[in-house]
Amino acid sequence: MPPDFEAPIVLRKNKGGFTIEAAINQIHRDLLQNFKEAIVWGKSVKYSPQKCGLSHLLADEDILQIMKKNK
Repeated sequence: MPPDFEAPIVLRKNKGGFTIEAAINQIHRDLLQNFKEAIVWGKSVKYSPQKCGLSHLLADEDILQIMKKNK
């Protein structure tokens, strides 16, 4: 499924910053409890796509895929 460019997430410094953790918190806080890894495409990674952790800083127009742990 292609990424949805119609409803982007706007990250702000006063809403937690520009990390993957801040982005997940803006989507839904329960996602953070089951977080496994994130896959990022864009300017903030050396290799596109690249697996990243919660502390990774996102750049403008990055695409983020969130992977959850299996229950």
